[in-house]
Amino acid sequence: MSQCNICNQSVNRNAKDKIDCSRCKNFFHGKCVNLGDTELEQLSSSNWTCAHCEANYRIQRACSDSTPVRGTVPVANSAVGSFVTVENLNSSIADLKTFIEQSNMKMQQDLSVSILACTTKIDECYEALTRQAELIKEQQTAIDRLSEENKCLRKKLDNVELEMDELQQYSRRNNVEIYGVPTTQGENVSKIVLDVCKSVGMDISKHSIDACHRLKKRNNRPTSGIIVKFVRRTDAEDLLLRRKKKRDLNTNHIGFTGEAAPIFINKSLTAKRSKLFAKVKQFQHDAGYKYVWTDFAGRVRIRFREGDRAIVINSEDDLQNLSVSGLGRDE
Repeated sequence: MSQCNICNQSVNRNAKDKIDCSRCKNFFHGKCVNLGDTELEQLSSSNWTCAHCEANYRIQRACSDSTPVRGTVPVANSAVGSFVTVENLNSSIADLKTFIEQSNMKMQQDLSVSILACTTKIDECYEALTRQAELIKEQQTAIDRLSEENKCLRKKLDNVELEMDELQQYSRRNNVEIYGVPTTQGENVSKIVLDVCKSVGMDISKHSIDACHRLKKRNNRPTSGIIVKFVRRTDAEDLLLRRKKKRDLNTNHIGFTGEAAPIFINKSLTAKRSKLFAKVKQFQHDAGYKYVWTDFAGRVRIRFREGDRAIVINSEDDLQNLSVSGLGRDE
């Protein structure tokens, strides 16, 4: 099955209403080249040339240096013989013009189809992008909402952690930690605690001590500390006050010979509060604050200088805000 070179419709090779060009070998419907049934029968066994090939042939002959245009030279035509004349040339030009117009029309039709397909694709892409933009907007809204919920949950979690830490610190209200006492073989830790209390003028018996033992040695300390839990909270607070007054407390005061080493007595802090206290101490050094301490409740406090109000530091956020605002540094 072939196609007509004019209308692009199928041409049955066995049909009577068809003809082929002897030059380009293309098939045509008889009606598409203005040939009736009688003409088709006459030309079925003859050489027939389509308008396009005939026009090219005439132009080649007309422009040939070896074959000048003369009115007496016979030339084969599509149906009958003719001579190369001005009329024949005009006819060929007209045929060529018709072919060009038909070609242009076909190109315009094909271009219109292509443009329509491109426009359809562009519309589909625009719709897809619009849907994507709406989806992104919805997702961004969800992200913002989740971020806000996360902030609220984080704040609640911080508050819960602070409450838990305060409860743990409250459970240590009867505890103190003693550092600087050397470790000896077979030592009696309870006796060491009583000797330390006696050295600061505090007269208590072993019944005032609920429990005491050595702590795990820390890398930044020459000896391991001792944690003491008193039966009464007032005894723990009294020991801390007396140690504050006796600033020169050392190992010689509790019976150790040799070079005197200082003895420190601190409030027992939770692990979280101990880390916070260390960071506040570093901040004190960097920012020029004069006083950092913990009160009887285990709260970390800082004061820029004598006479300024004390600031309670409950978290690293409080320390960061203090660093930014300089709160408490009354000029």
